[in-house]
Formats: sequence, structure tokens, C-alpha cells
Amino acid sequence: MLEISRTKVPTTDTLLTLIDQFSTLKYNQIQLYTEHTFAFSNHRQVWQDASPYTASDIINIRQYCEDRFIDLVPNLNSFGHFERWLRHPTYHHLAECPDGFIHPFGGKHISFGSTLKPNAASIKLLRELYDEYLPLFDSPYFNIGGDEPWELGQGFSKQAVAERGKHRVYLDHLRKLCALSTARDHTPQFWGDILLEDLALAQEAPAEAVPVVWGYDAGHPF
Repeated sequence: MLEISRTKVPTTDTLLTLIDQFSTLKYNQIQLYTEHTFAFSNHRQVWQDASPYTASDIINIRQYCEDRFIDLVPNLNSFGHFERWLRHPTYHHLAECPDGFIHPFGGKHISFGSTLKPNAASIKLLRELYDEYLPLFDSPYFNIGGDEPWELGQGFSKQAVAERGKHRVYLDHLRKLCALSTARDHTPQFWGDILLEDLALAQEAPAEAVPVVWGYDAGHPF
């Protein structure tokens, strides 16, 4: 997985050079971690200053990968880490906390949301994005993200979380995201950090979905 959303976006030439190196190392899967760096047709405001990849770029990158026996897996964070969309007033109505929230790391107030509301309006947006993005890929998988919905339960879903618990609210929305993926013939992958907090409830995750984990240190207990 390559970070292309929160640091510099690699040029296509740079990315192809990396793919050659990965091929030499016998990597067989690549994901481009994406929040706002794809040029979605109806959302120029989000990506116009972000050096995004276009549809033709993705097709060319995918073919380059396939020629080297590498699966280019679509990746689009679809629940948390949506701040690069939600910072724009056009999208505030989709935020769990449209006026911002206190970040759990450092206690700093962030003036815009980072987590999508777990509701029908968010699903409608993601359905549109998936319909444009996923046909560009041949992979059987799709990483829908879903990690670190920092402010879930602090705004729009506060009552639901109080009544049903954060993990239940999260899981119910995750199921809907996974259903969008499977309806488009992709096995969903999702970050497992939230469900790891409640392993009993994790048993209710969609059977076809693949939870994935991350770690930043050599000794991480994968």
C-alpha cells in the first residue's frame, strides 16, 4: 500500500518505477491509499489542488501492474479519514461533526469533520464514487478503509451510539459499505481496528469481508 493522499502524490513515471521495483521483489498486490486524489467527475472542488490521478492514469497503471503479475487493488477510504472532503462547505452536511471536533491525539480542535455520517446520504455519495472508480480495476478486491472514525458518536450519531454502542453503529454502517462493494463484484477489505475493540461483535462482520491490520513498527504483533 502506497500513501498518495497525505503526502506528495507520485507522478505516474515515479509510480511505474516503483512498480518495476516491486515486481523484482515479487510483490503481487499493490494498493494506492486514496482519500481525495482521484479526479471524480462531479467533485472537482475536492481534488483540483491535489495532483489527482485520472481514469486514464489508473487504467494505464493497472495494465502496467498486470503485465508484471501484480494485482492493483482499488482503495478508497469510505468512512473515517474523509476530512479532505468534509473541510469544504459543500460537503459539511455529510459530516458526523460538521463544525469540527476535538482530536483524541493531542486534544486539538479540528475545525471540520473527518468522519462521514453513517446514514443514507453518505451511502448515496459513496455509491456514486464507487460506480465511477471501481470499473477501472480488474481486481477481485476493494479496500473500503473504514479506520479511525475519530468523532463517531459525538455528533449526528450521538443518540444511536448512546442507545446501541459505538461498535454496533459502526458495524451496521460497515455492512452497508461492504454490500456496495459486493454488489459491484469486489470482495471488500476493511481496516479492523474498530472491530478489534469488540471481538464478540466482530463475529457479525460480513462473512465475505476481509479485515486487514496495520502496524508502523517492526515488532507489531500482526
